[in-house]
Amino acid sequence: MKVSGAVLSLLIIAAALCYQAHASPSGLNTPRVCCFNFADKRFPSKLVADYKTTDSQCSKKGVVLISKRGREICANPEEQWVQDIIKHLDNQKAKLRNP
Repeated sequence: MKVSGAVLSLLIIAAALCYQAHASPSGLNTPRVCCFNFADKRFPSKLVADYKTTDSQCSKKGVVLISKRGREICANPEEQWVQDIIKHLDNQKAKLRNP
C-alpha cells in the first residue's frame, strides 16, 4: 500500500502534537516533560494520585496530573482547580511525612 509523503508527514506531525514528553537535550539521560495542550475539562481531584511540573525549558509552563491508573494529563497551573489539587496533594504528602 502506497502512502503519499504529505499524508505521512501529517501523521507524524499529529503524533508529535499529541505526545507530551520528548527527549532531553543530548548528553542528559533524564526525560524532559512538556505540555503542548491543557485539559479542556476539570479533572476530579479524587482520581489524582500525584503531579509533576513541566521542565523549565518548555515553551509553556504546565502541570502534569498523574491519575491513580497512571494516566498523565496536562493542566494549566494558573487554573484554580489545578492549584487546589496541588495543595491537596502537598498536604497529603506532608501528613505522611509527619504523622
